[in-house]
Amino acid sequence: MLSFDPQTSGGLFICADKNNAENMLADLWRDGVDNASIIGRVCKRDKEYIRLIK
Repeated sequence: MLSFDPQTSGGLFICADKNNAENMLADLWRDGVDNASIIGRVCKRDKEYIRLIK
C-alpha cells in the first residue's frame, strides 16, 4: 500500500516535481487513493523552506 506507513499507522508524504504533481495526484485518485491531495510546496524564501497551502 503506497499511502500507508505501518510504523505510524498514518499516511505518507510524497514529494514530486511541480511539473508532475498534478499528474501524480490524478494517478493516485484513479488507483483509489481518494484522500490524496497537494498540501504544500518546497521553496527557498526568507529561510522558510516548506510552505503549506491554507
